[in-house]
Amino acid sequence: MKKLVLLFLLLNSVTFGQIQYPIAPGCEHFQEKIERIKCFNAYTADLLKTYFYVNSNVYQYFRLPSLNEKVNFQVGTSGEFRFKPHEGNSLLMNHLASDVFYFFNRIQELSNRKIIPAKTGDGRPAILSFNIPINLPQNKNFKYDNNKNPILFTVPNGNYVVRLGEDYSFHIYKLHELISTVYSIKDFYDHEILKPLTENVKNLIVEKKVKGKIIKLEVENLFKNQQGEIKISYFENEKLIKEFSNMEDFLTSSYSNHIY
Repeated sequence: MKKLVLLFLLLNSVTFGQIQYPIAPGCEHFQEKIERIKCFNAYTADLLKTYFYVNSNVYQYFRLPSLNEKVNFQVGTSGEFRFKPHEGNSLLMNHLASDVFYFFNRIQELSNRKIIPAKTGDGRPAILSFNIPINLPQNKNFKYDNNKNPILFTVPNGNYVVRLGEDYSFHIYKLHELISTVYSIKDFYDHEILKPLTENVKNLIVEKKVKGKIIKLEVENLFKNQQGEIKISYFENEKLIKEFSNMEDFLTSSYSNHIY
């Protein structure tokens, strides 16, 4: 599988007056401001790379397009990452960034290692602002078909069908009636209908009768990125006919016609 490529550039701080720079976990031994800045940048870069590694199968399957935008965020007085959607960013980037900074805070909570917040000249905790450019290059061979609202999942328990929206949202249907829309990966994991999917190694994409045969498509390792690369399998009458190890090959094959 071709992993998402992340280009990370130096963070730029926006400060006024004398202020002590925040200290990231593992950077406590640095005394000089420039060293702390470099270490903080490296810490944040590692978090970002980890986020995209953990979600690399997910973003491949959800057909994430190219993105090249700068995102503003803050480090709060408790060492937490803060982000608010900004009109200067695309809707998709705002949803993505919300997921990213939620992930950053969860990592800090789970590791019990938080950033020591910035301090003013008189020692009070301070909020410091940054920006970070995120560049996800588009795979030129990739087929972006979300304008057709392709089927992502079929949930047999409840007869739900999940389709990808043109804005990369997730539309949940029951008996062809739209009952819910989810806009981010975090909300996907929290949704009562979608959450069970994230706990499975294999998920059903679609199963139906075509020309007298029961055809079925399954996706494997989607939410288990560390266990292996994404795999899509096509069956006819329970017999495995074809396997795909990446979305490019699947979407350009005739088998992908079954998801529309």
